[in-house]
Amino acid sequence: MRTRTRRIREPATLGPARVNRCTIGTDVPVPGPVHEDFDALRRLVGPELSDPQLARILMAWTQLVGSVTFELFSHLNNIVRNHEEYFVFQPTTIGRELGLR
Repeated sequence: MRTRTRRIREPATLGPARVNRCTIGTDVPVPGPVHEDFDALRRLVGPELSDPQLARILMAWTQLVGSVTFELFSHLNNIVRNHEEYFVFQPTTIGRELGLR
C-alpha cells in the first residue's frame, strides 16, 4: 500500500524582501494620529516597514477577517455560489496586491 505525501505550502512572510514590493497605496500619506498607532504596530511586526506598507497590510488583514465573517454569518449566500473557488481567489488577490507570491 502506497502512502500519499501531501505537499505543504511555504507560508507567506511579511519580511522586507516581500513587503517592499508592495506598491499599492505607497503614495498615500498616513494621518499623524495613525502614524503614532503604526509606531506601536511597527515595533511588533517589523521596524523596516513604512506607514503605507503597514496600512496596506492592516487593510488586507481586515478584508480577510471580514470575508470569513461574511461566510460564517451567511452574508455571501445568493451572491457567491462557488465558495471554495472564491476563498482561493480572494486571499490570492489580496496577497498579490501586497506583493506576495
